[in-house]
Amino acid sequence: MRTPGTTALLWSCLQGVNSFTVPPQALGKTHRSLSAPSSATVVTRVEHEDRTCRTSSSRGSRSTCVRAKGGTGEEEAGEEQQDVIEKFFSMFFGNKDDAPGGDLDRITVKKFPDQYPAEKILQAEPVKGDSKDMAVIRPLLKQTELEFRKLKLVYDAKRNGWKPAAFHKGVDFKGPGLVVGKTKGGAVVGGYNPKGWVGYGEYRPGLSAFLFTWRDGDTNKRAMKLRKIGGAGLAVWDKPECGPLFGSDGFGVGMQKGSERMGRSKLGSYYERLPAAYGGASIFAPGDNGGIAEMVDLKAYVGVYERGEKIPFDDAIPFSLS
Repeated sequence: MRTPGTTALLWSCLQGVNSFTVPPQALGKTHRSLSAPSSATVVTRVEHEDRTCRTSSSRGSRSTCVRAKGGTGEEEAGEEQQDVIEKFFSMFFGNKDDAPGGDLDRITVKKFPDQYPAEKILQAEPVKGDSKDMAVIRPLLKQTELEFRKLKLVYDAKRNGWKPAAFHKGVDFKGPGLVVGKTKGGAVVGGYNPKGWVGYGEYRPGLSAFLFTWRDGDTNKRAMKLRKIGGAGLAVWDKPECGPLFGSDGFGVGMQKGSERMGRSKLGSYYERLPAAYGGASIFAPGDNGGIAEMVDLKAYVGVYERGEKIPFDDAIPFSLS
């Protein structure tokens, strides 16, 4: 499995490395070197008529000068030497605006629905063009990237076969997606993956990921949705040699030779448990074998994007907040 270098770099910074230099592309044309707080660090500000210089001394000396465009040197330096964390987050959420609520006004459910846990009460409205099967699953997509987007079927086990390669050929690099299956015992089950698949073997995070089940198979009723728990980590295990895997054990169809249709489900570690009255530990039907079930159908859907439109999360995820 690949270990993204950016994540390692971020952790090294957070674990107290003495100093690091933020890449120019992250800070713009002018960048600076930062040092962790230390008694050996001395910061000196020198005011000039046309520029402000900041010198930091710790194992050597570094100096950053900012040419003034009018006003005091302090004001100009303050504008140029923007907080590093703010600049880092601007790469993901855009530049700071003047909204009354400041930065928090930019991270809203409407703009970034998948930054929040799955919505369990409200349901999504129908979208024009939905097929009969899509109309069944559409209500589940409230507060997701796919809520208002048309869907397309990209994998059908009956048509494409019960093979990992066929599954990943359909879903990889297509953005957020939904898996829907049916067990021999009659349950209609599945899960929503907000970060999509790419087949790199990553543990892909997703705070808004969820599982769902109609344990008795009656899709005229409201499905039971089960949120991701324990934070965003390992919402999906994106193994190219396997079919869909939600968490390490929440719900998965491994598609391994000799047991291609074998589905497994164990709730409580990565996804919420069902109420005890409904079995608690598995999304499968009472007629299935506990946490193991034979799948008789499996499909995957992704969103439809216009030509030239950016597909979210269509590659490795070096860093994610949710």
